[in-house]
Amino acid sequence: MKLTNYRNAATSVFEMTPREKGRMWSGLSGVFFSLAVASYLSLPSEPATGRWAWLHNLFLQQFGPSGDLILYLVLGGASLLAASWQFFSGSSR
Repeated sequence: MKLTNYRNAATSVFEMTPREKGRMWSGLSGVFFSLAVASYLSLPSEPATGRWAWLHNLFLQQFGPSGDLILYLVLGGASLLAASWQFFSGSSR
């Protein structure tokens, strides 16, 4: 029994093709690059608190007020690399 295009009754696991994973990663990289632009245009903030504060504060201590910008650029670059890897690995099939 077929439930949707991505899910069937036997496995009920969300399966994506490599091309769809590449598009997902490219969307995520767009979000990170948008956060980098917003961080560049905003005023410097105080040290973060919360679950991922250790990563945020690490970049702030290493790079000063532009730590947010560099963090989001690194995350955006890594997700863009993952997007290109996923997208082009699925194009040969």
